[in-house]
Amino acid sequence: MKQLLILSILAATSQSCFAASDASHHSKSFLDQFVLSGGIIVWALLLPMSIMTVYQIINNLMTITRKKLLPPNEARVIKKLLSGDNVILKSKQLADNKDMVSIAIYRAINQVGKEKRRGYYRVLVAESLQEQALELMRKIDILNIIGNVAPMIGLFGTVFGMIRAFNGIVEAGGQPRPDQLAGGISLALVTTFWGLLVAIPALTVHGVFKNKIEAIASEAAIECENVLDAMSAYIEGEEYKPKSV
Repeated sequence: MKQLLILSILAATSQSCFAASDASHHSKSFLDQFVLSGGIIVWALLLPMSIMTVYQIINNLMTITRKKLLPPNEARVIKKLLSGDNVILKSKQLADNKDMVSIAIYRAINQVGKEKRRGYYRVLVAESLQEQALELMRKIDILNIIGNVAPMIGLFGTVFGMIRAFNGIVEAGGQPRPDQLAGGISLALVTTFWGLLVAIPALTVHGVFKNKIEAIASEAAIECENVLDAMSAYIEGEEYKPKSV
């Protein structure tokens, strides 16, 4: 029985496609085919989610950049600044910087108190870098949520559309006209289309940004370690000896 119903739906779909090709004056616009035919599920849920995805991608492309988070010469400038005396006073020049190294070093210097040990500095720097990385991860997490929810909404629309199609078959006594099935089938396919259209770029870009954040945070940790080397005279009362390359 189920096979017969599926065959009848496929047959009705093919008949409607041929009918549409024969009657070009009845052809629908893109808006009708891919937005209005999807009903409230598309234009009230999936379409706004697609707009939100585009906004999040553009916004994160402008904020999560190596130039802003890890400028190429910033660590060298910080090492030169903090390699001498008056480290606490000089560190105030880093207060307004937005890169990861400046924020981590500034917080470590101002939180360490009297416990001026290298290991304690490392802990504070690592905590600051982790906090900054998690904050960036939270910014891109909306893409992950959209990428996982959109296919579920599309699947919901697919199930709803198929229920409408089967109800059309029942109401027609097992011999429905193509136009009686077109609405349900169109809803089923269009919602699936939009669900995948939203989810694929959202999950892809989320993965790209996640890898980028992890890479920048790892490089920032190395740069912070180099800055701590430059501060060794202040931290442990030792003369600064740069590492041999």
